Amino acid sequence: MRIEGATTLVTGASSGIGAAVCRALADAGATVALVARRAERLAEIAAALPPGRHATFPCDVRDPAALAAALAAVRARLGDVDVLVNNAGIGRYQPFVETDAEETAAILETNLHAALHLTRAVLPGMLARGRGHVVNVASIAGRIGSRNHAVYCASKFALAGFSESLVYELAGTGVGVTLVNPGIIATPFFDHASFARFPARARRRAIAPAVVAAAIVRAIRRDRIEVTVPAHYAIGTLLKTLAPALFRRLMQRNA
Repeated sequence: MRIEGATTLVTGASSGIGAAVCRALADAGATVALVARRAERLAEIAAALPPGRHATFPCDVRDPAALAAALAAVRARLGDVDVLVNNAGIGRYQPFVETDAEETAAILETNLHAALHLTRAVLPGMLARGRGHVVNVASIAGRIGSRNHAVYCASKFALAGFSESLVYELAGTGVGVTLVNPGIIATPFFDHASFARFPARARRRAIAPAVVAAAIVRAIRRDRIEVTVPAHYAIGTLLKTLAPALFRRLMQRNA
């Protein structure tokens, strides 16, 4: 899909991958609607973008009514959404039995339900125009289960299944879908106290959010169905499919 001149909406735009995606899309010539809870931080990100009709729309993506209001404001100010990047996400690194109902709801509402609500809202217009693109930022943990990530993995596995189903539903409509599976990325995602027990050796392998953002821009332009960043992490998904017993032994040893 052509990005130049497109109106794009990015959730989780105030930091990490979301902020990097906003910069990459703006650099590519898109108009960017930045959506996240932190109004001041959104304003800082928007101010650093190349000149354009970019605008911020503070919103808690967990609130369907707030999402609907934000989308209406985006349409009124910037026009119909051509590219939707469902990026907002949170996680906890702790055993499932330590993840209470409130935390479980927060993870599912942020990582999955918000993407469902927004996609449902923008998809009819994309179909009517015969063009558009939906990007769902999941995780390698949406393809491979991970210790102490049960609820997070559940949300991202669901997002992966949603994306795959949409690919089949939208074939031939002019609307594309991309599932993005980032590995360990250097973002504030890890600032939550639960990640104090996350393996330090894994944190040292973290890559810059800009690498993921560049992959997303390429995927939109080339209509890629799925990308994993870094690419070699896809080997785990392949091994899990071809040799599940071996894969599980390795995961038990190294997770």
